[in-house]
Amino acid sequence: MKRAGKIVLIVLAVLAALMIVSFIAGTKNMKDVRDFQLPDIDMATLADGQYEGRCDIGRWTFRVSVVVTDHQITQVLIPEGQMPILPDAFIAELNDKIVGRKEPVFDAVTGATISSKAYMIAITDALTPSKK
Repeated sequence: MKRAGKIVLIVLAVLAALMIVSFIAGTKNMKDVRDFQLPDIDMATLADGQYEGRCDIGRWTFRVSVVVTDHQITQVLIPEGQMPILPDAFIAELNDKIVGRKEPVFDAVTGATISSKAYMIAITDALTPSKK
């Protein structure tokens, strides 16, 4: 019986350690995304076209292609072949918030504030004039 008790304690200790490591890994770089200062983008100065941008902060690493027509964001695409870190339904919800806007900033999706901010980082990166 003592041996079974030790095995149970070891298993519980390993599970607790895995939970702690998962929590730390899952929250790493959240502050960097949350505190990132989005640049001001003057959409009136952007020509129609497709612009490439990215967010590269910890686990929030992805690329976007932003289509601008008549000084408005008309489409945001995740390039082919990229492993999506965000579910399709979530990306669709983000796109609903930004398509047709004259600025690349929107209210974050409830429960996904950091991922929403990372999406805005990638979009503003694409539209930053100094990159062109």
